[in-house]
Amino acid sequence: MFSDQTTTISELQSLCRTFREQRGWKGDKASTFAKDIAVEAGELLDHFVWEEEAYKDDPEMKREICYELVDVLYGVLVMAEILGADLSATLAEKIKILEQKYPAAA
Repeated sequence: MFSDQTTTISELQSLCRTFREQRGWKGDKASTFAKDIAVEAGELLDHFVWEEEAYKDDPEMKREICYELVDVLYGVLVMAEILGADLSATLAEKIKILEQKYPAAA
């Protein structure tokens, strides 16, 4: 059973890899997944165009939003694997950069 509390990024990447391998999907280019992430992010945003908070009262809409969010995550996970990027290390590194750029209020 997968859970944010117990599942690692590596395990999620393995799940995505197995899914792709079982279907014989090839053509692992970073550019393909960069485009995919942008398209899926647009589909995610579409849910917020007219009613920004409607998902709070609509469980089905919330589920659809979560599916779109996971479509973005899928693209990120596959692209990171193609690039050989360590997402955890890169996120920590980027947060340090952002802390310098945007210091916390005293």
